[in-house]
This record gives sequence, structure tokens and C-alpha cells, in this order.
Amino acid sequence: MYELLRMDARPTRARYAGKDTPRGDLAADMKHAGDFPDTCNRTVILNYLDGKFACDAAVKVFKRAF
Repeated sequence: MYELLRMDARPTRARYAGKDTPRGDLAADMKHAGDFPDTCNRTVILNYLDGKFACDAAVKVFKRAF
């Protein structure tokens, strides 16, 4: 998951974003959300997901992948 969060990870995010998997869903959200945090800080991203009322499955896949 860390590779999805790196600043230079656009190609990696694009690769996962095309997949019909929980990680792919998260990557697509990261790719298309204009306000997704530009950081690798786990707490900041979890706060963002909470503020967006992300479903439990989305938070779970983020925590597992991070």
C-alpha cells in the first residue's frame, strides 16, 4: 500500500485502480478524489477517510495494506 501513497506513485495507483478488488477501489478513489491527502501519514489519511464517511471495508483495506 505504501507504494500507492508515494508522491511518484501515479503509475502504481493507475495499475491498481483498474482492478475490481478492495485495493483497486481504494486506489481509484485516491486517483479521482481531488482532495485526497497528499501525504503518507497514516493518521491523516485515516482522518480523511473518517471525514468522508468511508465504509468499514474501505478503512479495513487501507489499514491492512498500509
